Amino acid sequence: MPHNLTADEILAVLRAIERNEITITNDTHDYCSVETCRASNGWTFYVFNDCGEWDYIERVETDDGRSVDLWTFLDDPDWNRACDQPPTPERTAALDAIAARDGMEAIRAYEPPCGGKKWGW
Repeated sequence: MPHNLTADEILAVLRAIERNEITITNDTHDYCSVETCRASNGWTFYVFNDCGEWDYIERVETDDGRSVDLWTFLDDPDWNRACDQPPTPERTAALDAIAARDGMEAIRAYEPPCGGKKWGW
């Protein structure tokens, strides 16, 4: 599903957060759950907190209503067919290509610069 939200846009906001130009507030801080992180620019980041440590960004919503779910490629039938294959370099390449279709690899791999996977916001 098209989301009209680019990785460059998201990375620009993440970098502004890192520079403290945009602030973040968390509604809750549960031990193992998806945290709702509201940015002062109106964006919302949904970040999975894995037992007290940053794991990954799950979803991003902008102040103008655009959004992207970063892991929907896992529901792609091509992904499931490739996962059913024996582990080979070709299988790995196929899985990487499917995950890269949406251009959001850098967002899925993002971690805050606060010392690795420790909770950063």
